[in-house]
Amino acid sequence: MTGGSYSVTQTKRLSLQPFFSLLQSLHDSHKYSPSLIFNTDESSLRLSDTTKQLAVHPSDVPVGFSKTPINMPNSTLVVAVAADGYSLPSLVLWPSKKLPQEMKVLLSPQLHAWADNDGWMTDALFARYAEEILLPGIVERRKLLDMNEDRCLLLLDSHPSRAQPDL
Repeated sequence: MTGGSYSVTQTKRLSLQPFFSLLQSLHDSHKYSPSLIFNTDESSLRLSDTTKQLAVHPSDVPVGFSKTPINMPNSTLVVAVAADGYSLPSLVLWPSKKLPQEMKVLLSPQLHAWADNDGWMTDALFARYAEEILLPGIVERRKLLDMNEDRCLLLLDSHPSRAQPDL
């Protein structure tokens, strides 16, 4: 079945070729600095091995996280990183009506948290994240680097919450 595996790999490579060609063309045209190329993504954080609601204290969280099975209590971590390794402020979407006190003491200019019933990213939450954290963070980065006139490149995945032309 090696041929079948190669075929899938080749098909994936060919289906991604238009994206990488466009990316190369944009980079050739605008000469983006690695300091101004950003990728934002999110990952679910499993809060429990059971379906019971459970408060997780920061001291209880093991190093590393695993994927969240369906119907498990979920929190989402949203990060944005520049190609040079610089991190913009991160966001935790916490699954409750309000943030627990233990979470509030962890907040800083580099870590934001919002309470949301599900803890999953939605269109409205992504728009809020972009307007309140992501885009202001990119603007601030440009100012810090004295690159106010330089173009930035923001890479997003295909999560449905990203498909918002008004953003």
